Amino acid sequence: MPVEPAEFVADFPFSFYGTPSRVSITAQLPCDIYCVSVKVIAERMGDDRVLSDIIMHSTEAVFSTVYDRYMALYTRSANERYHDLINRHPDLFTLFSLKDIASFLNITPTHLSRLRKNL
Repeated sequence: MPVEPAEFVADFPFSFYGTPSRVSITAQLPCDIYCVSVKVIAERMGDDRVLSDIIMHSTEAVFSTVYDRYMALYTRSANERYHDLINRHPDLFTLFSLKDIASFLNITPTHLSRLRKNL
């Protein structure tokens, strides 16, 4: 989903464990991309408390986001999830396809079209 300026995006956990990524991250807008070796980060974390704290907070943020999305999937209706998403990202449909947004919401594109029509 859309990322705020200066936000951090990565396939975070798997890179640190040396396992293959389970996702691909595709930029939809112009952005700066930095590729940093996990080995370099791990070495720096031992010497740099600030970097260690940033990584710890990033890990917590990833967990919190995933947990919130998981809970919303089971406790909120598709309509509620759709409205929450649109309220956070009103320009969503200019950036992503209906199919991609429906997939993110875990509904069919047809269901998403109905929700949009009833707005």
